[in-house]
Amino acid sequence: ADALNAYLQVLGMDPNIDQKYRALYQSAIASFRLQRIDAGMDYLDRLINDEAYFDSLGVLKLRVAEGYEYDGDLELAEDTYRDVSESAQRRNVTAEALYRLALIYQFDYDQLEKAKEFYDKAVEADRSAPFAQDALQRSSDIGKLKTFTEEIKIDPATTQASIDEAAYTQYLLAELYWFKLNKPDSA
Repeated sequence: ADALNAYLQVLGMDPNIDQKYRALYQSAIASFRLQRIDAGMDYLDRLINDEAYFDSLGVLKLRVAEGYEYDGDLELAEDTYRDVSESAQRRNVTAEALYRLALIYQFDYDQLEKAKEFYDKAVEADRSAPFAQDALQRSSDIGKLKTFTEEIKIDPATTQASIDEAAYTQYLLAELYWFKLNKPDSA
């Protein structure tokens, strides 16, 4: 709340174009953290509608999508992230939009294959992004599901070693569900 008040004070001091951008942007972020989503969206709208900040449109739309997500409107958030991923000029912005889409598909929609697809696209878009390693790890974890869920066919020729290996694979699957995919019930 103190940070928000300080940023709003800056706006009353006739700031230059950069200071105004930073004050409005940070006011939006602070508002989101204070659960004042509508106020945060208003600050972002002021920036989006100002032609001076056209070069930051991708980043601003990312934050708008984040605001929709905080507000519980996943459909609008998804649409906005998709728009950013298709239209952003900077690859780090595209990658973040794809990463956020992957998180929505993994945790909100429980569509792991689609999430993996978005994680892979995020890594392709920008391998140096701060979340790229996490996206790569999550994609790998989801990819392991296919390997771990293969069933063994037991017949008279099946060896004890094959049965033990299948049991160990099931253990790894349970561990993956519980610790990596945050699905203890499936584990």
